[in-house]
Amino acid sequence: MARDGVICYGASRKGLEIIDSLKRKQIKIIAFCDSDENKWGTRIDSYDIISPKQLEEQYKTSPIIVTSMYMEEISAFLYSKGMYTIINIEKPFFFFEQKYDAYIYGTTDFSIQFYSKFRNKLNIIGFITEKEEYDDQFYGMPCFSIRELEKDKMIFITSDDYKSAQLNLSAHGFKNVFFARYIYFISEAYNLFPEAMDAIIFNESGYSNESEDLIIAAIFRALHIEHPKYADIGANHPSRNNNTYLFYKNGCTGQLFEPLPQLCELLRDARPNDNIMQMGIGVKNQSDAIFYQHNCDVYSTFSEYRKNSWKDESDYTELHVPIQTFNDAVDKDVNFVSLDIEYMDFKVIKTIDFDLFDNLAVFCSETSNYETIEYMRQKNFVLYTRTGDNATYIKENLFDQVMKDKLCREIYYSYQLLNFIQLQ
Repeated sequence: MARDGVICYGASRKGLEIIDSLKRKQIKIIAFCDSDENKWGTRIDSYDIISPKQLEEQYKTSPIIVTSMYMEEISAFLYSKGMYTIINIEKPFFFFEQKYDAYIYGTTDFSIQFYSKFRNKLNIIGFITEKEEYDDQFYGMPCFSIRELEKDKMIFITSDDYKSAQLNLSAHGFKNVFFARYIYFISEAYNLFPEAMDAIIFNESGYSNESEDLIIAAIFRALHIEHPKYADIGANHPSRNNNTYLFYKNGCTGQLFEPLPQLCELLRDARPNDNIMQMGIGVKNQSDAIFYQHNCDVYSTFSEYRKNSWKDESDYTELHVPIQTFNDAVDKDVNFVSLDIEYMDFKVIKTIDFDLFDNLAVFCSETSNYETIEYMRQKNFVLYTRTGDNATYIKENLFDQVMKDKLCREIYYSYQLLNFIQLQ
């Protein structure tokens, strides 16, 4: 979480009660703050008690949990001092409306952790194993192979290779498949960030893989940009796991870059108002670049390194398609870029002259490693959320405006909470 943890406002009995809860959630407490000057400089449990003035001077942007019965009065005071990251902890988490039948895909330590957390909310039938030879039981529950499963049940993937598991289940006709780490995170975050979780999970329906489109929509609402113009690089399917379809449905338009001709045809049929570009984006302009089309089209790539990682040459075919640089191909008035080009994202990012794109406010890329985050920071783009493999950045000079919006603050700090949840 930003500034290395949270401040608890209210060195009282309620404050003592929350300490154990935050420790269990792996959330660091920086200090307690209290309005009573007799408490300043003393301690509660092992935590320093600071004054409101010290809070304002040293921890103004840190998230603040009000641990006092005077929630409304303290919140009003904090807002008057420009401290907006106030967290409501009163609303309990309730994710499932009924107790669904479910399997857990994977037999890892996290599989056990997920089972322990959700066994009272789900009717867990057993664990799914990827091994050809496996024991009858895991953690006291029966094990199943994919061939033995009932297809109408929910499946929560806890294995490390989420994409391979998802493709495997999809090939066998399973539809009710969920990313367990994300569900686990939501259950933790909901207690601390109810408004953000309501908006992302319950109140709206997005099309992105992990709610990136809803997150970005909240950013543009905060920026008062009603119809952002987008560039979707590596668009693939018109709506499935697509970061821009929600915006298209709401009257926005933009450029869709996709090398595969059959997908371009699909995109033109489903999104006639968008500009469909049958081409790739790369590090230099080429009229006849080699594109490796994987049997599963989401893995297709220009990257020879990625192609060489596939086990069998029968997994792919070679196509010849044109590519252009980002600077030459993308409209200069674009507001939002979604970049997903299989092992080529960072190489392309390093070729972008960001000074050419004055209106670019949000950049979402399928690479979230430290090297990329640091490079984007140098280019004046601040990391806002990390969702699975994706990272969403906001232009630095717009970040404060976004963070003045309550929903955007809660979204930001809820995803920062991922760093404090022990998933392994």
